[in-house]
Amino acid sequence: MSVIQPAHSTTTHPRRLWWRDDDFTDYFSTFNALERTAERLGARPLVAAIPGNMASDFRLRDETFRFAIHGWKHVNHGCTDQQKSEYGRLRAPDGVLPELLESRRRAQDHFSCCLENWFVPPFNRLTEQHFPALLEAGFDAFSTSGDESYWAAQLPSLKLPFICVDAWSEVDRQVKDPLAMETELESRLCGRTVPGPLGLMTHHKRFRVTDWERFDTLIRHLRAQGWLLEDCDAGFCANFPRHCPEKTSERQLEGWSLSQRTRISWR
Repeated sequence: MSVIQPAHSTTTHPRRLWWRDDDFTDYFSTFNALERTAERLGARPLVAAIPGNMASDFRLRDETFRFAIHGWKHVNHGCTDQQKSEYGRLRAPDGVLPELLESRRRAQDHFSCCLENWFVPPFNRLTEQHFPALLEAGFDAFSTSGDESYWAAQLPSLKLPFICVDAWSEVDRQVKDPLAMETELESRLCGRTVPGPLGLMTHHKRFRVTDWERFDTLIRHLRAQGWLLEDCDAGFCANFPRHCPEKTSERQLEGWSLSQRTRISWR
């Protein structure tokens, strides 16, 4: 799929976006609002779920979304700089590996064929003493925020499908202004050495109706500037062929509604 480059862009990288939404624990009304937004935009986020905070009797409602593993219980064990982290410097490495393995096991029970074996660290932080446990736990890929080149150097055996930029402004307590978001994404593309799409991160439990309206406006602005918000499965197909539907091309998917796309078996 070709992407039109705006005249002001000097980067040679495709202007691709994936969407990741964090902190799923059940189908609450806040998640229903995300679903409506995904339907309007025609793109699905990768949903990062917290297995340790999910009820044992949780049942997957349908196969619309794909899920990643968002830590264990999203508990703050702290970092030396006082930033929140479930896997920070103030936590001893002992016990982390069994916790990650249990998180994978529960996620597999909950999401079955809709689970991607990807790790999303809570608070988007993971410090060095926990890298061995993460690698030994057997994850295929890693999605967080921050410096892509740092994560690529530190965790070379894990795929980095997309590094996220938060769509939320902590200063303004709302979704970022479209022009400010465009500038932030453009700056990320300049001098970039890690391939793949950039990510936009949302938290459905935080968003109100007005926030989803602003997010909708944000995406429409970015699309008008030549950015392509891909359905997460279309992106999976481009980068990880084992997830491709055998006889359905990306071109054939163009213009399909979200409900039409969900009838495809992605395994």
